[in-house]
Parts: sequence; C-alpha cells; structure tokens
Amino acid sequence: MEILTLEKIETVAMKYNLAFGPSTIASGPNTKTYKLAIGFILLTVVFMVGSFAAQVADSKLTLPLCLIAAMFELIALYLLARRYEPEYRQFMLKKHGILGRETTYSRNRLEDYKSAWLKQHINAS
Repeated sequence: MEILTLEKIETVAMKYNLAFGPSTIASGPNTKTYKLAIGFILLTVVFMVGSFAAQVADSKLTLPLCLIAAMFELIALYLLARRYEPEYRQFMLKKHGILGRETTYSRNRLEDYKSAWLKQHINAS
C-alpha cells in the first residue's frame, strides 16, 4: 500500500490538471481549427480598431464595424469551444498515455478516462 504524502498529492494534482484541465494556448496542438479561430480573433481586433477610428472621425460606420467585430468574435469562440476543445482533449490524452494511437476522444467517456488516469497514478481501486 502506498502512503500518500502532501508532495505526492500535489504532484498528482498538477499532472491531473495538465491532462484534464482547461486548454491553454501554449500546450495545445496548432491545428487548422486553432489557426482559423486565431485568425477570427485578429479580424475582431482589426474591426474594433476600425470602429474606434470611425468614432474618432465622427463617422456613421462605428456601429456596423462593431457588429462585424462581434460576429467575428462569436465565430472564434464557437471554433475554440466546440471544434478545438475535442481536438485539444484528444491531443492531451494521447500525450499523457490515456488514449492509444488509434483511439479517438469521446466527451461521453471523459469520466472513464479520468478513472483510468487516477488508477494509473494512484494505486487505488
């Protein structure tokens, strides 16, 4: 039987967070979906700067530019939340040895993946 110390628990918690925690820009794969979402975020910034410039110039283009920027931001959020998240999860689970090479990620089996990971890192049944 393994004795769990505070240091061991902290180490396991950090590894668990890396495998199952929220996605980060630095740790994930640079897939086509990711690059497309970043492109839409950049377009959002461009249109927001344009709307600020239009407001300073007292133009009537401020509202349309803001609406276009909001539309691009919503598209980027959709791509990141719905499309990139499963790709990121599959990448991280394969990286940490939870999924095999041929296995694909399923959101419905997330609890099974977590249980398998915990059994692998903590000697518990």
